[in-house]
Amino acid sequence: MAFHNGPGKSIVTDGLLFCHDPGDKGCYPGSGTTFTDLVGGFTATATVTFTPLSTNNALGPFLTGSTLINYSTFTALGNNKRTLAGWQKGTSNDKIPFALGGNPNQNNKSFTISVRSNGVNVYGRQGSFDEGINASVSFIDGAWHYVAVTWDAGAPGVLKLYRDGVHVGTTTRGNSESYSTSNGVTIHRWMNQDRNFLGDTGPVHVYNRDLTESELLHNFNAQRARFGV
Repeated sequence: MAFHNGPGKSIVTDGLLFCHDPGDKGCYPGSGTTFTDLVGGFTATATVTFTPLSTNNALGPFLTGSTLINYSTFTALGNNKRTLAGWQKGTSNDKIPFALGGNPNQNNKSFTISVRSNGVNVYGRQGSFDEGINASVSFIDGAWHYVAVTWDAGAPGVLKLYRDGVHVGTTTRGNSESYSTSNGVTIHRWMNQDRNFLGDTGPVHVYNRDLTESELLHNFNAQRARFGV
């Protein structure tokens, strides 16, 4: 399964449930407002600001600015192991490039990555809303990064943070603290809420297991040339 880069640059497919890639014409033909997940065929109708390859843009293709993508039909995980990962470039603190699940208000049950200058916040566990994973590196320095958070579904459970395939932070959560995703994948914003991402996003990947560092490094290396890193 190549996903835009050719057979020699395939991403990890074991456990892959969802793959959004604006550079793959199977996902987005380059015009219109409809996107299609490359694994399960889930669709999204979106507001779109698409930046194709051109003489002025040697990177991407990618989405930018006020884009909002909502794959509301993707509801496959529940309270299980997962990895949420994707390419993003931004400069604004505590904004959300991609989210898994979520309801509009209270106990929103999402698994949402919000990027910061020293790690990420993970929003939306049942009973509370905020879990920080600190790192010694920035995720909003104006450069493209492949950000990933894995969740082992344990009790207590472990969340691990990766930047560009390198493990940079971990947090351990208490017993009975869980996520229970119930509504799709949202890109550039928390579903029906706030923290709109004003930067750029590329491919987004969802897995039904917690990927290893070597697997996430593989994904980073498979697509890094597209983003000049």
